[in-house]
Amino acid sequence: MNMAAEHIRGYTYGAAEVATSRISNLELQDLKTSVGFNQDRINYQRDIAARHTLVKKNRFDEVRPTPGAPLRDIIAFLAVINDTIKPYLAAKGNAVEEVDKMHRVWRKSTQLQLALWAKPYTEARHGLNEW
Repeated sequence: MNMAAEHIRGYTYGAAEVATSRISNLELQDLKTSVGFNQDRINYQRDIAARHTLVKKNRFDEVRPTPGAPLRDIIAFLAVINDTIKPYLAAKGNAVEEVDKMHRVWRKSTQLQLALWAKPYTEARHGLNEW
């Protein structure tokens, strides 16, 4: 996978130190079918989510720490992201039908990522409830 985050310190897509997601094999197969996620992608999404919780927030970013981003803010922000992306998708002059199709895929992907992100925010083993 070629991602911009490959060279960002602490973002370790596919590496052994990324915690394994608790998504079941059946759920993984459903994800693969619907949006092309594999286990490495799911683990990576879980790790990115954890970096927004108090457990991992600012551990690798080399910036002055701020509080973690509450899950309620991420959920609310999803609507903003989904509403504002459509003009960017249309910017290259694609047909309206094609833009609508890209927008549906975008929304499906962000909603799936939100579902994956919810787990690190609610893991009892960390004593988290970062609503």
